[in-house]
Amino acid sequence: MAAPTLIFRTTEYDPTSNRTSCAMDSSLVMTEVDQENLWIAGLRIFYSAVAYLLPFLVMMVCYGFIGCTVTRHVNTLRKEDQRKRRLLKIITMLVVVFAVCWMPLHILKSALFYLELFPANCAFLRFLLLAYPYATCLAYVNSCLNPFLYAFFDLHFRSQCLCLLNLKKSLHASPASPLL
Repeated sequence: MAAPTLIFRTTEYDPTSNRTSCAMDSSLVMTEVDQENLWIAGLRIFYSAVAYLLPFLVMMVCYGFIGCTVTRHVNTLRKEDQRKRRLLKIITMLVVVFAVCWMPLHILKSALFYLELFPANCAFLRFLLLAYPYATCLAYVNSCLNPFLYAFFDLHFRSQCLCLLNLKKSLHASPASPLL
């Protein structure tokens, strides 16, 4: 996914402002400006599809199968039902948190792509550019949230973390984690 950036990224010097900026130069593959914008737009759509939609769909399918298997194969004892419900909550929360954390970034990227093709209100563009770093941070926070989700929903995981931090005595006969 980074190959086009590696190949087409270049620096441009603007003598009027005495600034050097980084930009995509697709003159190797396109000659007309309109074609260049469409090519860059296609790359952005591809990035969003591969970086967000594809992982989201894979997560939905895989966790869906895990959820179905857990629901189908776990004994119906009261204790096992509680574990099953906790596991299903963890699965649901992992998918929801992924979607919520990454969606703003991809919406902003899509809006910026749209504004490149069809220029519009400068205030809206300014808003998008101001929001972009926050959306990027939110997207990367997703990776930090997963351990907390496990700790919040999985009692065994929480117990083992507390033992690791020496905040709780070790359980000598602890049951296997319901996630394994």
